[in-house]
Amino acid sequence: MKQFIISEQEKRKILDMHRSATKRNYLFEDTKAPEPLLTFKSATFLQYLKIGSSGPLDETKKQNFLNASSTILKNSDATIRKFYNNTEYKIPKFIKIIVGTDATGSEKDNTTVAQKRLAAAKKLVKEAFTNAGLGYNDTKIESWITSSQNYNPSSLDKNLYDPNKKGDRPGERYIKIIITQLTTEGLTTDQITDVEHASENAYSDFFNINIDEPEIATQMCKLKTFSDITDLNGRFNLQSFLNSKLYDSFPYTYKNERNKIKACLNKASQASGKGDVAQLVGDKFTIDLNK
Repeated sequence: MKQFIISEQEKRKILDMHRSATKRNYLFEDTKAPEPLLTFKSATFLQYLKIGSSGPLDETKKQNFLNASSTILKNSDATIRKFYNNTEYKIPKFIKIIVGTDATGSEKDNTTVAQKRLAAAKKLVKEAFTNAGLGYNDTKIESWITSSQNYNPSSLDKNLYDPNKKGDRPGERYIKIIITQLTTEGLTTDQITDVEHASENAYSDFFNINIDEPEIATQMCKLKTFSDITDLNGRFNLQSFLNSKLYDSFPYTYKNERNKIKACLNKASQASGKGDVAQLVGDKFTIDLNK
């Protein structure tokens, strides 16, 4: 019987070919549902106020905010309607209200003023939804607002300074509102399959021996959400796959590709409100999906 000696790289190639061929005989479950995510587009309202007041709000600033937020909210409407009642993929809080007070009043007085400013801000937020033609109920709108921890009292240390001697600090008296646009992200079953096959078949030569590491990095960066990562991990063990493909033949051979993959996986996870899932120790990945 003739015996053939093959390299470790050739062994991995044969195993990969067998795995790819046999997996095509099975039907995969649908991917997890797309997710509601925050984008980088937003509308902002900011007004500085007189001592002890919560208004009136500047009409020009108010109208500019209503116009800008109208576009943001209309573009978010489809995502809101799709996920408003979803218990697995909840709509992230996409409205942020921050109010501040100066050091002129007592702690009790300033807290009262802050609550009035919060109320004025919430009123404007609800007006923004009405202006955009979206008739959501107030309870739902308030559930999307982050405000309870966003009261910023004066930074002046009253144990050391006399507020009357420090002078006016108008920059501490304000109402700020940020409405961030929502979008729906997540790859379909077919798209996950495309990433899977392109990653498994990423070779840089005709004989499919030399691994195309930059192509694997490109495919990993197509994942946009945490559920995309878990969907692909369901096709093959992501940690084992990456460590079998992007190891160093010589020191730091594929450092750039590994760092790119790490950054893309963590960005996708963070977009879903999760922590980092990918870490590197030397040339080895650790993938933790228990987030």
